[in-house]
Amino acid sequence: MEEADEAKKFEQYQKEAANGSAEAQYNMGLCYQHGQGVEEDTKQAIEWYTKAV
Repeated sequence: MEEADEAKKFEQYQKEAANGSAEAQYNMGLCYQHGQGVEEDTKQAIEWYTKAV
């Protein structure tokens, strides 16, 4: 996936996660863990995974 596409996906997940979507929160964790659409950040990944539970 291209960087621009990853950034768009990240933005979409961000909006959905802010509205309480556990799936989007999990996907935010994945994005941060793997640096997809955002800079890799393990701490942020863990925070998003925790919110998704």
